[in-house]
Amino acid sequence: MAAKVACLASTSTDPASLVAAETANNTDNGKSKTPDVYGTVVAILAQNENRTFTGKIGYKTPPDVKKYPRYAKSLSESAVWFRSSNKLSQYVLLDERDIPDELRSKSAKLQCTVTIDSWDACDLYPTAKFGTIIGERGSIDVETKIILEENGVCTDPFSSSVLACLPKSPWSIPASEITRRTDLRTECIFTIDPPTARDLDDAVSCKLLPNGNVMVGVHIADVSYFVRPNTPLDLQARQRATTTYMVQNAIPMLPSLLCEDLCSLNPGVDRLAFSVMWEINPDTAEPVSTWFGRTVINSACKLSYDDAQSIIDAQSFPESVARFQTSTSGQLSEASPERVKEIEKSIFWFYDLSVKMRRRRFESGALSLSSVKLSFELDSSGNPISCQPYPIKDSNRLIEEF
Repeated sequence: MAAKVACLASTSTDPASLVAAETANNTDNGKSKTPDVYGTVVAILAQNENRTFTGKIGYKTPPDVKKYPRYAKSLSESAVWFRSSNKLSQYVLLDERDIPDELRSKSAKLQCTVTIDSWDACDLYPTAKFGTIIGERGSIDVETKIILEENGVCTDPFSSSVLACLPKSPWSIPASEITRRTDLRTECIFTIDPPTARDLDDAVSCKLLPNGNVMVGVHIADVSYFVRPNTPLDLQARQRATTTYMVQNAIPMLPSLLCEDLCSLNPGVDRLAFSVMWEINPDTAEPVSTWFGRTVINSACKLSYDDAQSIIDAQSFPESVARFQTSTSGQLSEASPERVKEIEKSIFWFYDLSVKMRRRRFESGALSLSSVKLSFELDSSGNPISCQPYPIKDSNRLIEEF
């Protein structure tokens, strides 16, 4: 194979062919050795879109180029070189004419982005197109941009075609949709999340049944009602894949109207959900029956993990937490003392069941892979001023088990 490539290269002045010819001449007797284990590419289904890298540019030619004199002579006089700061060890070839004057004068300090343009099979180095200047390393803003760029996180504003897929505000659940779903708005349902959470995508419920069993529910925001298949909104959500959480901000998968409002199970408002309900034996914490379905819910309150833990420890509901309930006629009001007690009892049941479920898992051989997670305190500018291990409490484990 190497001899054949060399023969083709001898009739071409293309730099890629020159590298291939010199590579073939550098093998033992012009013959390449077949590895013991190798694979064959049978198809390329799609190109990797995440071909953007961050780093610095330089004018010093990579040392490996000297090994291929004919390739070196073929390079343009305007060629400059890019080297990634972190994950790309390979040099990348750029055209100096595409680089802004600001970067040329401060190339040793400023970070920039490039996008891989091509890398033919016989090229010594890939070629790239210049992207943008990020800035000088050291500030929170620049370091955050570098992390996002290197991991292919899309930070672009949502396009007009994506925003056109959103319902018009103000929006409420159509009566016809409510009739097609199981109405759980009068049930005692609530959320438990970190105190800074804005997109409340899951809620829970737990109540004692007349037969002595416990009905446990997990209710997930029904995003599929708003995100229809193959629409611009759906395609953009597929590309972003998830909401990306940084220490000081979040890059959403969906526009804020959905992720922070219509698809967030905020307390005191009707929301569409997909629910799973388990009837569980309280003595064994084993499910007796399971039900899945589309529902309408109205969360009674938004609890933080600390709020839930205070109920477990002190057996009292935090006064600072707003609480609501919906009557059978659909009227929303402040939660009655009976509803507050119902929330407290639900958390006690959750705690009791989660302890039994967790014990059973580990007795059956479950492996704990938990690691220390840092919690940062930020100033008004978003800069960290202190950090400490994030405490994992019983309330965290309560939610994890379900």
